[in-house]
Amino acid sequence: EGWASNTDLVPDASQITPPVDLSGTMGPECSITVDLAAGFPLINLLSRYHDVVREKLTDTHYRVSFRGPVVADRDFVLEWQPEKGETVHASLFSDQLDGEQYMLLMLMPPRTESIIRVPREMVFVLDVSGSMAGQSILQAKAAIGLALDRLHGDDLFELIVFNQQATALFGHSVAATPEAIAAARAFLQRVKAEGGTEMVDSFKRALDGRHHHDRLRQVVFLTDGAVGNEAQLFELIHRRLGDSRLFPVGIGSAPNSYFMARAARIGRGSFSYIGSASEVKEKMEKLFRRLESPVLTDLKLELGENRQGVEIYPDPLPDLYLGEPLVVALKIGWQ
Repeated sequence: EGWASNTDLVPDASQITPPVDLSGTMGPECSITVDLAAGFPLINLLSRYHDVVREKLTDTHYRVSFRGPVVADRDFVLEWQPEKGETVHASLFSDQLDGEQYMLLMLMPPRTESIIRVPREMVFVLDVSGSMAGQSILQAKAAIGLALDRLHGDDLFELIVFNQQATALFGHSVAATPEAIAAARAFLQRVKAEGGTEMVDSFKRALDGRHHHDRLRQVVFLTDGAVGNEAQLFELIHRRLGDSRLFPVGIGSAPNSYFMARAARIGRGSFSYIGSASEVKEKMEKLFRRLESPVLTDLKLELGENRQGVEIYPDPLPDLYLGEPLVVALKIGWQ
């Protein structure tokens, strides 16, 4: 009984567009307890949107739970950070189930604040559909404004906005001159959140399918992800990615994190989540510092010759950036 009608591309549209109670005073309640056995010492454990009780069992083992039932009106986000060393180092976790071997590889960047600059092309894509009205569009505009502040003269950039259709500011990436940045700011001030959400054309404009050997091409995609044709979009991203990296940023209290997290993995990037207006500056500056500081790029995983039926996820591997570990899951059948 949702507000949208079923279509060929989204046959369950009426089931994924329920009416929303904006009062925040009622709704189903839930309780969550997390048994976190990280396998390595942590320096930070944070619940951003809920009051929790943290119980430290060992240096590597914690139990986290709500202080009683809460209304299920927003995403529950639990963040933790491993202790960092002076160099890149890795942790490998292994287990067996039903005759299959599973591994989780975590590659950790070094502990340093130095910036490793490389020539970059930044493409900013902003969702201006009606579902982004209110705080979401204000947060997204503020995020792009922070990104424009951090561009250097040798960077290229483009700005694309979309609702039921996509519009590119310049038509191609241009040098980050003061004049171009001023034009982008003026363009941002004019756009409003209205209309439907059609992402296909925006991805076609942002992802050109080419390889850019002279610079690192990063696409930052800001949206609440209010779409139902995920399978079509995943295939489009895979086909047109080239050597670009895709970094979706979820906006609002409950963005489509399934779509954005998987889009990031297919796009060799990472997914960031902004749940409140107070987080925009902190979260986006953290993301942009990371994008400015690649530690290792074009990574490949070699498993040797005596193996069969190996599954790797994500594949291809993303890059390793300062401030963010790289996690790879494997399912291995050894001969």
